[in-house]
Amino acid sequence: CPIVAVFGAVAASLFVHLNIRFNEWRKEKYWPVVRNRLTELLIISFITASLSVLLPAAYPCVKKSRYLIPSSVLAADENPAPFVRYWCEADEYNQMASLWTCNSEIALKHLFSRAMEVAFDAEVTAAFFMFYSTLAIVTTGTWISAGLLVPSFVMGAAYGRTIGIIINTSIGPVDPGLYALLGAASFMAGISRMTVALVVIMLEVSGDIQALLPVMLCIMISKWVSDYFVDGIYDLQIQKVFNMPFLEYEPPREYVMLCARDAITTNVTPIGEVDTVENCCRALRCTDYALPVVHRGIDGTRRVLVGSIPVFHLAVLLQERYFEPGKPLLNISAFSRTFVSREPEFSKDELSMTLDLRHYVDKATFSIQEEMPLHLAYRMYRHLALRQLFVVDTHNELVGQLKRLELVPRETLVRKAVEAATALEASKLSLARLQESPSDADNATDFLLSRPQSEPLSDNV
Repeated sequence: CPIVAVFGAVAASLFVHLNIRFNEWRKEKYWPVVRNRLTELLIISFITASLSVLLPAAYPCVKKSRYLIPSSVLAADENPAPFVRYWCEADEYNQMASLWTCNSEIALKHLFSRAMEVAFDAEVTAAFFMFYSTLAIVTTGTWISAGLLVPSFVMGAAYGRTIGIIINTSIGPVDPGLYALLGAASFMAGISRMTVALVVIMLEVSGDIQALLPVMLCIMISKWVSDYFVDGIYDLQIQKVFNMPFLEYEPPREYVMLCARDAITTNVTPIGEVDTVENCCRALRCTDYALPVVHRGIDGTRRVLVGSIPVFHLAVLLQERYFEPGKPLLNISAFSRTFVSREPEFSKDELSMTLDLRHYVDKATFSIQEEMPLHLAYRMYRHLALRQLFVVDTHNELVGQLKRLELVPRETLVRKAVEAATALEASKLSLARLQESPSDADNATDFLLSRPQSEPLSDNV
């Protein structure tokens, strides 16, 4: 089991790395032009069809043996998978054609089959794994629906059965079907990082409670080894292929040296509790999330955060023209409509009118101090599933906001963390030197205490 798990983890990590690299190249070369996407699909289809004809022809026919017992590791397998004759005689079959020219369900039945160690040779299952995985690397990421769940099981079962056949012929009698089950579990764990759910799936597939412990062991070892090399394929596709900001469950270690002020964006447009329609319309075009509502004070220069209002609610208030005098308070059911214009049209007189938002402000909005450690702000944002997090100073004045894009690790944040760590290390060295030479520290203390209170310190002290 450890051999199957480690090999599956390494193979899955290599599969993920090559697939992500190929998809990054494909995104630059093929995705911008629609014609290239169709051409790519035609080329892949031609290669797949050619291999379906030429690959089985490279392997000879094999006579059916009396050991071909229709038994499988699959639960409730009432219909054993048929063997493909290809160009063989009536009492013969082609090993590669029985795996390659059928669908994935039949291929899994063949690979999971028990008491059939002579049905497939090790070189056949190994070649099937190599060609199948190569096509899976190229196909996953094209503009067609091509999932990875069943192909991952097929690839893992292929190399797992290969290891089982090798051990069966060289060391001692083992069950190749069980090794195929362990291979499928370990390869899928290495690609997707699933653990508990994958154990349940494999147990439902096999229906053998005795295989529970080896399956759990293979999945855990495969996950641990794969985590050392690459992340899961779905996480990498989100980050590198589609360039979407993705936050890991735990913050990066560098964030311990930073505070929220180091990562915020000051490009935020607040609106006042009572503001003009023109300012509200301008702020409405700046974000798709909630807008911060501030109290501007008597002089109109302050930005004390009092809450937030969703963009949709503000659009409803503007469209219903609740800035006109004599309008009653809006009922909560009015915010349940499905379509509201984000760019309502107003006359010049209407743009100068004021909209009172004090009755519609969400005063329980999430906000943090700018001196809050960034790793704590990261956890708060990630665990509460927030879309934005407002940042204020000690006077509760708005200084910026944190969104998903600001919390994604980037070079500027790492550079700031390194500078903070360097400054902290320098201060530790200075403190250690003062402790090593207490006479210098005593002299500096005596000088400061003996100095007249009216005498200012020079820049050199």
